[in-house]
Amino acid sequence: MSRKKLIFLDIDYTIYSDMLGVSKSAVEAIIKVRNNGHKIIFNTGRIISMLPKDILELMPDGFITSAGAHVEVEDRCIQDHVMKRDDLCVICNYLTEKGISFELSSNTSIFQWNEADDIQKDAVNKISYFDSEIPAIQISEDIGNYGNVIKSDCIINNRYSGEIFVKNINKATGIQAVLEYYSVNREDTIAFGDAPIDFEMLQFAGIGVAMGNASQEIKQVADMVTKEYNNDGIYYGFAACKLL
Repeated sequence: MSRKKLIFLDIDYTIYSDMLGVSKSAVEAIIKVRNNGHKIIFNTGRIISMLPKDILELMPDGFITSAGAHVEVEDRCIQDHVMKRDDLCVICNYLTEKGISFELSSNTSIFQWNEADDIQKDAVNKISYFDSEIPAIQISEDIGNYGNVIKSDCIINNRYSGEIFVKNINKATGIQAVLEYYSVNREDTIAFGDAPIDFEMLQFAGIGVAMGNASQEIKQVADMVTKEYNNDGIYYGFAACKLL
């Protein structure tokens, strides 16, 4: 691949985990591809204030956070979407009525729902819910017209968790904003991910790469599968894409 690429990396269990951090081989791979003129952009469901130190120290070319809602490239914010007030109220009232625990996130903070607080209603770009008896597929059927419901792979004692993002926004729409910024075609993009939240990203990218530890639905939509994130998966995937 002689043309320079934009490489989009999910964070959790793609290149990083709270227990293991970022592997030495992944750090080495990122340094090499950047030295080769390619750009690295992290594409995550996390809010920007919750990015791990290990990730920030890699000093990438940009960040897509809150699953496409907030986009920063070269220290410049180029896109920032928040939930519409009416959509937010419908979602939060639904979760409250169903007895589902949840918290709201802006770019800079995490806070609890307060129906009387008008200021907070203008800042939310992500809702995290947990300890739910209702699976994500049902929640999506109930309130999917008001937000993008993403399930978590973690199910504890038949209780479900997940995230709800800005309606019609996802990791692929975040990539589109970056492409417009750099005037680059999607054919020159490569994306790495592992979870349901990465579905649109891998489907949209010129080459979608699923980690070896990815869910089966993600492996099926990907163009190729690399090794596990904790088994040199990023380095192996970069090499397979001829980026190193």
